[in-house]
Amino acid sequence: MDIFTPTTMILQSLVYLTTWLLTSLYINHHGPSTTIAPIFTKYHNRIYSLFSLLLCLFILFISFQSSYQDGLNSDGLDLDRLARNTFHLSKFYEYTDILSVTALHTHHAIDLHFAFHHLTTPWLTFIRVLPDGEACEGWRWFAAANTAHHALMYAYFGGVAGERTAKLGRVLRWTGEGQLVLGMVVDA
Repeated sequence: MDIFTPTTMILQSLVYLTTWLLTSLYINHHGPSTTIAPIFTKYHNRIYSLFSLLLCLFILFISFQSSYQDGLNSDGLDLDRLARNTFHLSKFYEYTDILSVTALHTHHAIDLHFAFHHLTTPWLTFIRVLPDGEACEGWRWFAAANTAHHALMYAYFGGVAGERTAKLGRVLRWTGEGQLVLGMVVDA
């Protein structure tokens, strides 16, 4: 049984929107979190950065593995399906990013933009990455670029760059735009 259905996608969207709205209402009434949210956000970003790097390497590994035949490794495990499902699930982890930014209440002006972006991304991966066959052809190149960008971006937000933070911030503009251009080229 496939757990990724339109019904589960609608339900998770409703749960996310409800949680985001309730978090926003709570923060507007009680003020931003100054204890838990900053620490959670810092480590959340670092963990997601590492996860994104590992997922990027896994996607590249299955793309270049010479023994990779028809999506199955020598044990019969469908590595392509595993990578597609993991990439799709990684977009749900990003929901917590919006909730932590909302709890910090530091970027109130961009909450709606990022909330919308993070709400729609799982839908895009549901439609573009999960289906078998031609519908998902070329997904690996965009996913590798996307996960590489996320590895850098969340390291930046997690403060991993230290004194080099400004330089990494400038690189992020290029990696962010590059992944979008690559996605459009792959889909063209």
